[in-house]
Amino acid sequence: MFAIAKPLTAILLLLGLTLVTGCGAPAESQSLRDRLKERAQQRQAGGSGQQASRAAAVPASAARLMTVTQGGRQRSFYVHAPSNLSSRPGAVLVLHGGGGGAG
Repeated sequence: MFAIAKPLTAILLLLGLTLVTGCGAPAESQSLRDRLKERAQQRQAGGSGQQASRAAAVPASAARLMTVTQGGRQRSFYVHAPSNLSSRPGAVLVLHGGGGGAG
């Protein structure tokens, strides 16, 4: 071991360790993955009313709803190409987490 020469240094060191270990975030009862999975299940339980309001928000002429299946889960997304599309368009991707869907 080593000896601390000054009592003030020892006090400051102890205070620093106390602050570092005591000011951490409170422990979560669920992991982030569990919370996201729970939120996805709540959204799916919302049913067709929630999906109908989403469908009404995007006019049929503006975007097309596409669906793919990946890893046993069905994924939905909208594809939109404006009428004044240039010959070399850029791409804009909007990604979100939480297990939600576009449709």
